Amino acid sequence: RIDSCVSGINNMKILKENTTAARSQVQLTAQEMSELFRYAAETSGHRCKGCSHICESRIEGELKISDQLRYLMYEECYGEPAEAKGLYRALTNEQRDFEKIDLAAATEACPRNINIQERLQLAKSRLA
Repeated sequence: RIDSCVSGINNMKILKENTTAARSQVQLTAQEMSELFRYAAETSGHRCKGCSHICESRIEGELKISDQLRYLMYEECYGEPAEAKGLYRALTNEQRDFEKIDLAAATEACPRNINIQERLQLAKSRLA
């Protein structure tokens, strides 16, 4: 069961739908649970959990890896491209530019096995 819910909410309709779903007594079937776990496993290499203290401690400088990956998620998954672009562009060059940084140690340290170089390049191409 769900003990709490952190929900992206931009209107009351979404809030009501999310709280109704969280409080529902309807049980998911084994097939539905299996499909959710399969999807989570298939996409885990694209979702940053925000543990920036792990990857960002392995590099020099002010690069904000998890922030950029979160903004990319806003654009890719939440359908919020304007918000994502605004947040991305608000980062300083030092927080955003990764081309001259060796990201191998950060990528190796990532518990989600995210290809950090690839995802930062995608963020740059979509959000810059």
